[in-house]
Amino acid sequence: MTAKPRKQRPIRRAILTRLGGLFAGSQRNPSRLFLLFNHAVVGGADVVHARIAQSVAEVSPWIYLTLPTWPQPFAVNFPASARLEFVGRRCTGPARRFFHIGRLAALINAHERPTVLGGNSRFFYELTALLRPHVRCIDLVHALASVEHFSLPYAPRLDARVFINAGVRDDVAAIYDQAGLEPALKQRMRVIENCVDLPPPPPPKPEGPLRVLYVGRGAPEKRVHLVGRVASACADAGIAAEFTLVGDVNELLDPADRQYCRFTGLLDNPALIHEHYAAAHVLLLTSRSEGFPVVVMEAMAHGVVPVCSNVGGMPAHVLPGETGELLPAEEAALVPAAVEALRNLAADRGRLAAMAAAARARAEQHFTPERFVGRWRELLLGEGAP
Repeated sequence: MTAKPRKQRPIRRAILTRLGGLFAGSQRNPSRLFLLFNHAVVGGADVVHARIAQSVAEVSPWIYLTLPTWPQPFAVNFPASARLEFVGRRCTGPARRFFHIGRLAALINAHERPTVLGGNSRFFYELTALLRPHVRCIDLVHALASVEHFSLPYAPRLDARVFINAGVRDDVAAIYDQAGLEPALKQRMRVIENCVDLPPPPPPKPEGPLRVLYVGRGAPEKRVHLVGRVASACADAGIAAEFTLVGDVNELLDPADRQYCRFTGLLDNPALIHEHYAAAHVLLLTSRSEGFPVVVMEAMAHGVVPVCSNVGGMPAHVLPGETGELLPAEEAALVPAAVEALRNLAADRGRLAAMAAAARARAEQHFTPERFVGRWRELLLGEGAP
């Protein structure tokens, strides 16, 4: 049987999206605010998305989770006032996906001056192509990868682009130049840094071995296997250090390295995660790409010194020798550099304590929720930011 020509696919997509539009119904969203995120599992982006929704909870936004991921335990962190639809669970194939893109596009287009925000959602970008000019489209860029893979062609349709730090914004601006996009499009960019709830000032950290913590997902860009290599190398070097990994990541480490690590599994209880931060001296991240992770902000707020690969927005707040240490991003150089950084911190507890205090002070200055909430309310609701 001969395959159908590729050129027919756009025709099928158009038919499916138009068919979806016929099933949009006549429902109306009084807030005219639609939020599209990929999923609500445990991750830094999910924390940020929930905070955005909470900042506008009183208008009862409509929230759509666009990946078929299940379960999605972090969905409970969205405001109870919001209307939540797990649209991704219905998109189990390309045909259903484009049907629901068409359905949602028709629903949004029927509103007067609606606003649509997308974060980490390819569904959102494909949706924007069907939205009429009166619909205000905004995206949130956590890291460079989303632009590289699929969002760049949709940039002219976006009325505003939000970046979590200036480094990611500048990288995207350079991509615009390389792609030959209109320079005026860069004027739609703005930076809204993420935030964390600041715990009470942390008590003195425990004596004994240096306690090294990893918190996060097992996504490929996190390179969690390198944490295992660092733990093994520290043991070989006689460095007194204990490594704890929070997340469903144990299978990602080499079996020979696992004996030097403790695994908690996936934790969705903030109180339990807080306990691990409170006990840790150092947060170790070995990512090959990042924006600026929420876990780094949380660690600094708890007086935990970040030791992280020098990628994305890390240099904005991880200041070498002051609030943390930066590692070379190249895999071959990262492990020995991490071992040396941990050796120095383990040997000089006075310096470690001073860096922990500086990290906490940096968090108090830059990561408070008030600025975050004000900026997002200004953007989504038109309110003046403090």
